[in-house]
Formats: sequence, C-alpha cells, structure tokens
Amino acid sequence: MIGLNNLLRPLTTLVGSTETGNFTADCAPNILIFAKGTFEPGIYGILVGPSFTSGLPAGWTTAGVAYDVDIPGDFCLGLPGGMVAKDIINQAAKKCPASNLFVSGYSQGAMAIRNGLARADESARARVKGVVTFGDPFNGSPIKGYKGPISIFCNTGDGVCTGNFELRPAHLSYGFDTSAGLAQKELFKMAAGNGDQSCCNPPAPPKLPTPEQWAQTVKANGGKVPTPNAGTSIADWGNAIAESNGAIPKFAASEVKGTPKSGAPDVKGTLKSSASGAKGNPKSTTSGAKGTVVGSKMVK
Repeated sequence: MIGLNNLLRPLTTLVGSTETGNFTADCAPNILIFAKGTFEPGIYGILVGPSFTSGLPAGWTTAGVAYDVDIPGDFCLGLPGGMVAKDIINQAAKKCPASNLFVSGYSQGAMAIRNGLARADESARARVKGVVTFGDPFNGSPIKGYKGPISIFCNTGDGVCTGNFELRPAHLSYGFDTSAGLAQKELFKMAAGNGDQSCCNPPAPPKLPTPEQWAQTVKANGGKVPTPNAGTSIADWGNAIAESNGAIPKFAASEVKGTPKSGAPDVKGTLKSSASGAKGNPKSTTSGAKGTVVGSKMVK
C-alpha cells in the first residue's frame, strides 16, 4: 500500500490555466465520453480506457476528455478535469441533438466525469443516459442533478474506492481483468433503456468545494494546491476545503510561508453558481468495493 500523496507530493505543481474542453467527435446515435486517470498518456489512457472504448458496434462513437492528468487534480477532487468534461458534455449535446450521451472515467477521470456532469447545462445533463466508472473515488455516490443509471466497477483491495488516497495494485488492474467487457455490456443495457437506476442511496454526503473555494484556498496556500496529510480520507478532505472559507484547510500537510502570489489561480474554469456539484460519500455502504458493479447488480 502506497500513500498517493506521499509518493507523488514532490510532483505537485502550480495550477492556473483556464483549460476548456472541445468536443470534436462525429455525431452518432450513441456517444461515449471517457476521462482517463492520473498520468495516463493518450486520448483514453493505457489501462481500462482503450479496451472499454474499442470494439463498440455500429452506431457508437467515442470522445476523450483532454484534461491535465496531474496530482493537483487529484487533490482538487477532479474539479479541474470536471470543468473540461462539462464543456465537452455541453458541446456534444448541442452539436448532436439526436444523440444519446454516455459518460465514463477511471480514477481521477471518474471524479472529473462526475464533476462535469453535475455542472453541465441541465438540458445537456438530461441527454446523458448512463454513467460507468472504474476505480471510482466517489464510489457509491449520486451525481447532483442526474437521475439515470450508474455502474461502478471497484476491485477488491482498491483503496481509492474506499475513499482514501491510496494506490494499490488492485487500482491498476482494471485493464487486465474482465471489467471492460462487463462494462460494455452494462453500457448496452443503458442504451436500450434497461440500466438500473437504484444504485445510489448513500448517507449524508460530504461537501465538495466549488471552483471559487478552490481558487481562494490555492491563493491562501501561496499559489499551490494544498496536499492532505497521509491517511486523510477523500470525504474529510473535501469537507475541509469546503469549510475552510478561503484559508488553508484542516488536514493540510504543509503551509507555504510568505506572501501569496497575486491573483489566485483559476481552477480551469469558472462557475456562475455556487452549488457544490457532485456531492457524494466515497464511503457509502452501497459501494462496489468487493467486485459488485453498483447499479447493475452484477458481481465480477
């Protein structure tokens, strides 16, 4: 077991770009939008993405979410990538008015997809007919404003799925087991209107920070994304940021001394509303951490 924040904290860098998403895929009856995980190269990454997005039958097309797959994005709970995913979902819905949309992501990409869908235009969100995630840090959580089916693939021993910043071998195994094939079957069920919509009924969800709250926190931390102490859960970290009122949050591993740099970095997009978006409890008892595909009642 490796603490993700301890292993990769030296790679944490400044954030400040205002990255936007662009949907460039062709229209088709069904469109699958996929977000890869941290540090994965390529459009769909190298683990589960390529196998999940390939071999789809006629009537399907795919699009990747090109966001910065860095460690600050993990500690921002997928918000930066979520702003990119939001743009892509909105653009796909506008460009392809007759298409059904499906969204998916692995690891940080799962958080990004959830954030993007929660913050997408209401009309675009209504076009999304299914969500599939792998190694999902928000395992068992609902998505604000979305009432459709969610299938969550979490392997036994995957610490990320239990709401912790822990990187274990189980988190890297989705591209080498049956997850992608089973996920495609769930995707086709969703496309046929048979997806299970009863996946998510967690207890009190944690608060998640808005882009404005993150920008204030980053400014208070000298222009750098704060990192959580080892052992801090994802739920506790999200609550701490949301309740910090722009200060360095509780559970932060260290503070940056000195005068903050002028101009708080914008966390890859702005949000007119202060709604918290993809609320959920990563420790929900409905999680699929023992091989259950949440939302489809299928056991791996």
